[in-house]
Amino acid sequence: MFLAKLLQSYFRVQDSPDVAASLGDGNYEIIRRHLMNINVDTIFGPVSFNEYQRNNGRGAAGTQWIPASSVSSSSSRGSNEDSGEGETTDEATVFKQGCVSPLDQANTAIVIPSPSSSDCDAGSYMNGLSIESEPALLATKCAACPADTFMSVPSSEVQCAACPEGSSTMDESGSTRCVTVEQNLIGGLEYMGYVLVAISWSMSLGYLAWVMLNRKNSVVKISQPEFLVMMCVGAMISSSAIIPWSNAQASVGGDVDAASRNCMTWPWLYSIGWTLMFSSLTAKSVRLNKVATNSMNMQRKTVNAKDMYFIVVIVLLLDIAILTAWTVVDPLQWTRSVVGTSVAEAGVVTIDSFGKCGSSGNMFAFLGPIIAVHVTLIAVTLGLLWKVRNIGDRYQEFKYVAIASVYICELLLLGVPILVAVQDSAPARYIVITGVIFLSDTGVMAFIFLPKIKYAKEGLPEGMSVVESMNLPSTVSQQQRRKSYGISRFSRASTGSDPGTERRTSAGSEPGTERRT
Repeated sequence: MFLAKLLQSYFRVQDSPDVAASLGDGNYEIIRRHLMNINVDTIFGPVSFNEYQRNNGRGAAGTQWIPASSVSSSSSRGSNEDSGEGETTDEATVFKQGCVSPLDQANTAIVIPSPSSSDCDAGSYMNGLSIESEPALLATKCAACPADTFMSVPSSEVQCAACPEGSSTMDESGSTRCVTVEQNLIGGLEYMGYVLVAISWSMSLGYLAWVMLNRKNSVVKISQPEFLVMMCVGAMISSSAIIPWSNAQASVGGDVDAASRNCMTWPWLYSIGWTLMFSSLTAKSVRLNKVATNSMNMQRKTVNAKDMYFIVVIVLLLDIAILTAWTVVDPLQWTRSVVGTSVAEAGVVTIDSFGKCGSSGNMFAFLGPIIAVHVTLIAVTLGLLWKVRNIGDRYQEFKYVAIASVYICELLLLGVPILVAVQDSAPARYIVITGVIFLSDTGVMAFIFLPKIKYAKEGLPEGMSVVESMNLPSTVSQQQRRKSYGISRFSRASTGSDPGTERRTSAGSEPGTERRT
């Protein structure tokens, strides 16, 4: 069609054109010049040449590299409509060349600035390797920043900035900032806890060895060695709670499950150990009370230690039942909370956080009953020991258990407010709870055992039997007892009377009546 129009234009003014001669050598330039007069529509659109032999039949075509999703064409629209598919992921990320001018022929609008020349987004950089090797340059020139590098603003940089020392992207790529997490862990304080456990165990084992070596001593016999041994074991179990408590923590990205298990383990050890220690004290107080009552009533009855074991078993089962319900229903879990954040000039964000053992519900729904059991044990023990308070200092424990109870209350009165005040500081919280566990265990054991060791070392007053020493008033010092005993013996010797007779004569009653009066 185009050639036909060209020939018509050339020969239109000739009556008898000689086509063969006209197309011969020398006439090519004449034919080319006649192209200036052509103006035809072709499959390429209007064709017309100006004086510079440039096609001015249609406007100049303008193209632009833009995302494929912005380019529309009849073929692409038809294929999408036929397939029932919309925009794909490739269309959104792959660049295509779209026609933006002339307007009547354009299949997309011009985009200013051109997407192909834009900077890479924050968190990415211009990948030089892709520019050199990838055929789809415009689609793949940007790549996400690797882990521990960042790019805070859009740029055309060929690499991301490395995170400052002590910060990281927490193993994430494409980061716009680095993060420093203040984990608020206890540091090396757990070694202090291990040392305190070793001290507590050493003391308990020392008391246990003393009981075994002096089990035939009257002080140990009347204090019932079976229950003294159980108290030593209970103190060791209770102090062992410091070990899982020292490990009830996890760093960011650490083993949270192990920390959660330790969170629930240390209440088990402390509660069971404390219950075993005080229930043993309660059981032996019941037995001592029965023995003293039978003696006062002039009755000879045997009260075996085995008969008192059920007290320890019942209290332990009650404590275990509460702890089991706590573990199943709402166990303690290790959780980390963010306290605050701050941004440094170098693009580093500091996150202040702390972790602790907590429950999703009301922890005191289970902690309350455990505290009630422990307080009841103390109250019952003190009540039983009050009844036998007139037994001599060598054997009675009311005064020392009462002091130990006050001591525990003082620890709680001091520890609980401090614990509330420092609850967001892991090291301070660790020191308070560890201190309460250690001091309560070692303190109670010291109040129980040290007086016994003292009296066992001193021995019985000269010439006095075990029964007589049990009935001595607890307010008279050992030195006064010996002095008064020596004067009475000298008086009886000078008169030549029988010691038992003189005591009955001076008192006018059976031995021990005057003292009770």
